[in-house]
This record gives sequence, C-alpha cells and structure tokens, in this order.
Amino acid sequence: MEIYGENLEQQMAALIGLIPEIEWAEVDVKLKPIKSFGIADGIEEVIVEVQATDGNKGDGVVSPVKPIEIKEKKSKEYGQYEYLKKKILNCLSDFYGIDKKLIKVSLINP
Repeated sequence: MEIYGENLEQQMAALIGLIPEIEWAEVDVKLKPIKSFGIADGIEEVIVEVQATDGNKGDGVVSPVKPIEIKEKKSKEYGQYEYLKKKILNCLSDFYGIDKKLIKVSLINP
C-alpha cells in the first residue's frame, strides 16, 4: 500500500505541474486503513504544497526580485492565488474523484 500511495503522490504532483502558473508541486496522500484482503478503503486526505510562478514557466529567463508589499486580503494577488487553489482542487477532484473537502492546498508565492 505504501508503494501505491507514493505512486499516487507522484501522479498528482505531475498532474498539478501541468498547470502553467505552477513551478513545482509536492503531494502527500494519506490513505484510509486497510480492510480485509489488503484493499485500501480510499483516500483519507491529500495535502498539496505548490510553488506558484508569475506565469512565465519554462522560458529560461530569471526574473528580477520583486519588492514585497503587504496588501489587504482582497488584493488582486490574493484573488489570483485563490483562483489557483480552486484550479488545483478542481483538477484533483475531477481526475481522481476525490471530495474537495479532503484536499488541502498550500501555495507558496513566487
């Protein structure tokens, strides 16, 4: 079951990595306890940590460091990252049939 969980984590990370605004993704899948005959009952929780980009993924050019600004929660950037979280939730939920309540997404700003 451990190998199954690891493979699932790699698949999910690769799937999330296809989203243009994502630099990298790390996924931790927690499976429900094994019932009889070694069959897992399902996914208990999916924890996703992603590094967001500024949308220029893979162009080979390093962008200069941007100044840090403390903004209100409802800023444009906040909306962009909420949009990315929803995109990741929908991606995993639709592809694997996982309830969105079981997926926790944590974004690291570029």
